Amino acid sequence: MKNKKYYSDTPLLVGSLILGAISIIGITAWSYIYGNPRFERK
Repeated sequence: MKNKKYYSDTPLLVGSLILGAISIIGITAWSYIYGNPRFERK
């Protein structure tokens, strides 16, 4: 059963990918809203 190790590692890989995507989106949104002086909501 070589596939057992693969299936046990999958949730960790998916979780890390989701966390990475959320952090990248958050940093991009934060830098776009707060880091760009030309962007001002009125």
